[in-house]
Amino acid sequence: MIDLKILNVIPTYDWELIFHMNDNTHRVIELKDLRKNSLFTESVKHFNTFRFNSKKVVWENGSSIDLQNIFMISKSVELNDIENKSIYIGQKNQAPTEKHELNHIYFVAVYPYSAKPIMIGETIGYGLGASGGCATYTFENFKKVKRWKDHLKKAGCDWAISIIDRDDLDSEQKVFKIIECIRKGIDK
Repeated sequence: MIDLKILNVIPTYDWELIFHMNDNTHRVIELKDLRKNSLFTESVKHFNTFRFNSKKVVWENGSSIDLQNIFMISKSVELNDIENKSIYIGQKNQAPTEKHELNHIYFVAVYPYSAKPIMIGETIGYGLGASGGCATYTFENFKKVKRWKDHLKKAGCDWAISIIDRDDLDSEQKVFKIIECIRKGIDK
């Protein structure tokens, strides 16, 4: 029997934690379930800032969850269930711009389990009259996009440029380095 250990923990935009276990399975816990079980007591703005080891996750405020509780309140998922899960690494309103006086938001997200793990986009305006769009890329194709570094700067995540620019890291390593920075609060 395998001694189960946590290999990685990924926070998502949907206020979930994805656990990658050493038996190559994945488990998901939602923030509401952590709160329901009094395992996370801080405001949601601190949810992504934590550290972990092979047996538990610990947040800055001292809240924690161990393997026993992880298995009690998580659900097992397949990779195709989490390939569209993302975490925003930057989002910033740059208004006023020539396109909109009050709302011109640049954003960047990573999709850890997708073949196209990086997404950039803009939202311009409000409600039904809003415009903008987004696109997902492999890192190789993303680096061919004109002004990609400028977009990251406008989204407030220029700290990720040096990771994306590294040629010694593969796509998965880049994603996990970016997520590691988010967990450590470097993105703040």
